[in-house]
Amino acid sequence: MKIMAQAFLSKQIVTPQGTRPGALVVENGVIRAVCSVEELPSDVDRIDCGDASLLPGLVDTHVH
Repeated sequence: MKIMAQAFLSKQIVTPQGTRPGALVVENGVIRAVCSVEELPSDVDRIDCGDASLLPGLVDTHVH
């Protein structure tokens, strides 16, 4: 199985410790890390989300 890792970059990642800029690393559909952009491996696909807020682990339970 091929491991596919992507890093979603944002100026606003919401964590229990507060909101900060950084990268959300997702590997095969699973959140693996929240880290600074400088900590990312060079071979990870990067997706720049700009000012969009990223809320790792949030589940939207609003269903119809």
